[in-house]
Amino acid sequence: MMGLATVMIGVFGGQITSDPQVLAEMRRVLPWIVATLSFHGSAVTLEGVLLSRQRFRGLTVNYSILAVVVAAFQVATRRFNLGGAPKTAEEKEY
Repeated sequence: MMGLATVMIGVFGGQITSDPQVLAEMRRVLPWIVATLSFHGSAVTLEGVLLSRQRFRGLTVNYSILAVVVAAFQVATRRFNLGGAPKTAEEKEY
């Protein structure tokens, strides 16, 4: 999967979009995608172990923490414009 993501973004990125800024951003986040996907197999395996041993409390705690972190990240990204997108006219403060 990591190889496919790397090839799709690195080699065939121009087939997805012709916007040079989008292509540059895709290439900039590629290492993060590879890093994230490199842990995915282990995470899914460990999740399967917890499910097979019926250890639901640990999964519940982990997913609850994950939900809070994702929500906080989304709020921070929008509030502090961490996505890098220019603000629209409606979002600009006058």
